[in-house]
Amino acid sequence: MFKTWKGRRLPFLALDILLIIFIFHAILITLMTPLSLLPLVWGILGLAFLNQGVEMFVTNKRQYFVLTLSTSVFLIFVSVYQYFGSV
Repeated sequence: MFKTWKGRRLPFLALDILLIIFIFHAILITLMTPLSLLPLVWGILGLAFLNQGVEMFVTNKRQYFVLTLSTSVFLIFVSVYQYFGSV
C-alpha cells in the first residue's frame, strides 16, 4: 500500500524528518533568543514519539508500543504544564 524505504513507510519517515527539523530549529532559536521555546520543543518531541507509536501500531511491531505511547503522553503533558505554568 505505502512505499517503504529501509523498512520504514514513507509517510511516517517524512513526518519524522519534518518533526526533527522543527525540533532542531526550535532549539537553535531557544539558544539565540531569550524567548523560551522549551515547551514547544517538549511538545514536538512528544509528537515525534506519538508518530513512532502510530507507526509501530500500523506495522504490527509492538515490542515497545506501550513505552513509546506513555513517553509521548508524558512529554506532551510536560509541554502543556510548562507552557501554562510559565504564563
